[in-house]
Amino acid sequence: SSTGISALTAAQVASLSANQVSGLGAAQVAALAAAQLAQLTAVQISALGSTQVKGLSSSGIVALSPTQIQALTPTALHALSSTQIAAFTTTQMQAMSTTQFSAIA
Repeated sequence: SSTGISALTAAQVASLSANQVSGLGAAQVAALAAAQLAQLTAVQISALGSTQVKGLSSSGIVALSPTQIQALTPTALHALSSTQIAAFTTTQMQAMSTTQFSAIA
């Protein structure tokens, strides 16, 4: 549940497997605080699909490091709303590959 996810410590979030992350729903991703999202590894981030990324809040997106941004798949990026895309910082946009950038353009 989203309540259970929000109760996890940052260390517990960091210990989730990629399979566990890929099994999260959009509401569960939305329940993750910025500090929890910041603990996700590139492997965990790459497991986020189109459904999960729809749950990212603007503050959650801003919390992602350039390395985490680089781990997002073009398919996942393509699923983002215009509001979510507007939340990316210049540094995050510069971290994207051409393929990633094309997915949100």
